[in-house]
Amino acid sequence: MTILFGDKDGLAFNSDLGIIQRAENGSKIFGHFFMPEDNKQDNKEKSFSALSLAWSLGWYIALPLVILALAGRWADKKFDTSPWFLLIGAMLAIGISSFLVFKKAMEIIKK
Repeated sequence: MTILFGDKDGLAFNSDLGIIQRAENGSKIFGHFFMPEDNKQDNKEKSFSALSLAWSLGWYIALPLVILALAGRWADKKFDTSPWFLLIGAMLAIGISSFLVFKKAMEIIKK
C-alpha cells in the first residue's frame, strides 16, 4: 500500500486502491494509528523532543569534526606534513563524537 498524503482528520489516499479513506480515532489507517485530537499536545512535545535530540546529535558530530579537521589542516601547512595532522584530527573527532553520542544515549536510556 502506498499513501500519498494524510491529514489531521484521518483522511489518507491509498494509491493502490485509488481511494480516499477515513479512520476513526485510535483505528489503523494503512498501518499507522490515527491519533485522537486530545493527543496532539503530547505529539507536539514528542516531536519537539525528537527534533531537539537530532539537533544536538548533529552538533555533537559536526563541531568536533570541523574544528579538529581545520586544526589538522593548519598544522599540516605549518609543519609541511600533509595529510597526517588532518587525518589525526579527523580520527580524534570521530572518537570524541562517538563518546558524546554514547553519553547522550546512556542519558536517554536511564530516563
